[in-house]
Amino acid sequence: MKLNKLKILKNEELIRLVNFKDGLNLITNSIDNNRTGNGVGKSTLSRVLDFIFGANIDVIYSETEYKQANTEIYNFFEKNNIIAELEFLDKNTTICSVSKTLSNKEDNIKYYINNNLTNKGEYYEFIKNNLFNLTSKTPTLREVLPKFIRNNSHRMQSTTNFLDKYTDDNKYLEIYLFFFG
Repeated sequence: MKLNKLKILKNEELIRLVNFKDGLNLITNSIDNNRTGNGVGKSTLSRVLDFIFGANIDVIYSETEYKQANTEIYNFFEKNNIIAELEFLDKNTTICSVSKTLSNKEDNIKYYINNNLTNKGEYYEFIKNNLFNLTSKTPTLREVLPKFIRNNSHRMQSTTNFLDKYTDDNKYLEIYLFFFG
C-alpha cells in the first residue's frame, strides 16, 4: 500500500492538497517562511487520516493538550460541506480512493469508494482489505492503525504497547503476528 495524495474539499472546492512521496514523508512548516512550525496543520493532517480510517470526528477538533474543543474547526464543519479524500495504491498497485464527509453529526457522514457512495460497512471493509490487507476478523483496523498514525502522546511514546492500558498481551501477540508473520 502506498498513499498518493490527500485532498480536502470545502463545498466542492479544493482547499488543501498533500502529495505523498515514496518512502518516509515528514510534514513540516515551509522553509522559506518565518513561522515556528506551530499551527501549520501537521497534527490536523494526521487526525484527518485517522478519521478517514475510522476515528470519531472529534479527534480532529479536540485539543487533547488543553482538553477542549477547537470551536473554529467545529464551526467550520458545521457551516460547510467538507470532504477528505485519500488516493492510494492498493495491494495490486491499482489506484483507489476513499473519502468521507467531515461532519459533526454521525448521521450526516457519507462514505465513498472510488467516488461512489457506499455504506459504512463496505467502506471500512474496503480499507481493511485494500489498504492494509487485513483479511481476518482480528486484528481490527482500529487495533492496527496506532502503529501508523501516532497523533497523541500515548501513541508516540508507546512503541510496543500502543493501545489502551487494558489491552492484554494476547491482543498484542495477535497484532505482532499480523505485522511480522
